[in-house]
Amino acid sequence: MNIIRLILLLLLIWVIWSLFNRKNKKALKIQDKPVIKQGEMVSCQHCGLHVPTEEAIKIDDTNFCCKEHSKL
Repeated sequence: MNIIRLILLLLLIWVIWSLFNRKNKKALKIQDKPVIKQGEMVSCQHCGLHVPTEEAIKIDDTNFCCKEHSKL
Protein backbone atom coordinates (compact mmCIF):
# COMPACT_ATOMS: atom_id res chain seq x y z
CA MET A 1 0.00 0.00 0.00
CA ASN A 2 2.88 2.38 0.77
CA ILE A 3 4.43 1.73 -2.63
CA ILE A 4 1.20 2.67 -4.40
CA ARG A 5 1.00 5.94 -2.45
CA LEU A 6 4.62 6.70 -3.29
CA ILE A 7 4.02 6.03 -6.99
CA LEU A 8 0.89 8.21 -6.97
CA LEU A 9 2.75 11.00 -5.19
CA LEU A 10 5.61 10.87 -7.70
CA LEU A 11 3.13 10.84 -10.57
CA LEU A 12 1.34 13.88 -9.14
CA ILE A 13 4.63 15.74 -8.72
CA TRP A 14 5.61 14.91 -12.32
CA VAL A 15 2.25 16.14 -13.68
CA ILE A 16 2.48 19.42 -11.77
CA TRP A 17 6.09 19.91 -12.87
CA SER A 18 5.29 19.25 -16.54
CA LEU A 19 2.33 21.66 -16.49
CA PHE A 20 4.47 24.34 -14.87
CA ASN A 21 7.21 23.90 -17.51
CA ARG A 22 4.69 24.08 -20.35
CA LYS A 23 3.33 27.42 -19.09
CA ASN A 24 6.86 28.82 -18.71
CA LYS A 25 7.81 27.81 -22.25
CA LYS A 26 4.72 29.52 -23.66
CA ALA A 27 5.49 32.68 -21.68
CA LEU A 28 9.06 32.72 -23.00
CA LYS A 29 7.91 32.32 -26.61
CA ILE A 30 5.61 35.31 -26.27
CA GLN A 31 8.38 37.48 -24.81
CA ASP A 32 10.95 36.49 -27.46
CA LYS A 33 8.99 37.92 -30.38
CA PRO A 34 10.52 41.16 -31.63
CA VAL A 35 8.40 44.27 -31.50
CA ILE A 36 8.00 45.90 -34.88
CA LYS A 37 7.27 49.59 -34.73
CA GLN A 38 5.04 50.86 -37.45
CA GLY A 39 5.45 54.47 -38.34
CA GLU A 40 5.48 56.85 -41.23
CA MET A 41 8.15 56.37 -43.87
CA VAL A 42 9.71 59.07 -46.03
CA SER A 43 11.89 58.70 -49.11
CA CYS A 44 15.37 60.09 -49.55
CA GLN A 45 15.42 62.97 -52.04
CA HIS A 46 18.74 61.74 -53.49
CA CYS A 47 18.39 57.93 -53.83
CA GLY A 48 14.71 57.25 -53.11
CA LEU A 49 15.36 54.91 -50.19
CA HIS A 50 12.49 54.82 -47.71
CA VAL A 51 13.47 55.40 -44.08
CA PRO A 52 11.39 55.90 -40.92
CA THR A 53 10.57 59.54 -40.21
CA GLU A 54 12.48 59.35 -36.90
CA GLU A 55 15.71 58.29 -38.66
CA ALA A 56 15.50 60.63 -41.65
CA ILE A 57 17.73 63.68 -41.89
CA LYS A 58 15.50 66.64 -42.62
CA ILE A 59 16.90 69.80 -44.15
CA ASP A 60 14.31 72.48 -44.85
CA ASP A 61 11.42 70.32 -46.10
CA THR A 62 13.61 67.73 -47.82
CA ASN A 63 14.30 64.26 -46.39
CA PHE A 64 17.55 62.33 -46.76
CA CYS A 65 18.63 58.86 -45.61
CA CYS A 66 22.16 59.82 -44.51
CA LYS A 67 24.51 62.79 -44.07
CA GLU A 68 26.34 62.07 -47.34
CA HIS A 69 23.16 62.39 -49.38
CA SER A 70 22.17 65.59 -47.61
CA LYS A 71 25.49 67.16 -48.67
CA LEU A 72 25.14 66.20 -52.35
